[in-house]
Amino acid sequence: MAKVQKCERCTKRYRGAGDWNAILRDGEVVGVLCPACQTPEENSEAVVNQATVVYTRDAKGRTLGRAKGESGHFEALAADLLRRTEEAVRRLASLAVETGITMSLDDAVQMVEDGLPADYPMPADSGIAGRGAMIGRMARDIWSGDAYED
Repeated sequence: MAKVQKCERCTKRYRGAGDWNAILRDGEVVGVLCPACQTPEENSEAVVNQATVVYTRDAKGRTLGRAKGESGHFEALAADLLRRTEEAVRRLASLAVETGITMSLDDAVQMVEDGLPADYPMPADSGIAGRGAMIGRMARDIWSGDAYED
């Protein structure tokens, strides 16, 4: 079960919605601040970051920030999508073993898509369909082991 997060200043419970700020140390979320407890400076910094920074997670789950439009942005997104796809394949394989129900790679694609933030970038050419196809290829390569060959 996930740890309940509370505002570092007033201890109000975070319920996954609203303009809360994460407190990061070395890419790890170590706390959160509710909108009422943020100073004007903290709020301004968050607004600027939201407009200028793309956040992704690395293979170890650490949060990484990159300037929007910076080269390497696509590599970071691909790494984040691969991490999310690996997690989905692992969870589906575990569920299949526990329940005896057959799972498909389409289930992995749906699980990844369902877990993406609403503003997650999409390929310019084909939007959601292109991203789904990319996740499907990643899931297939993870399942077959081809994703880990030299």
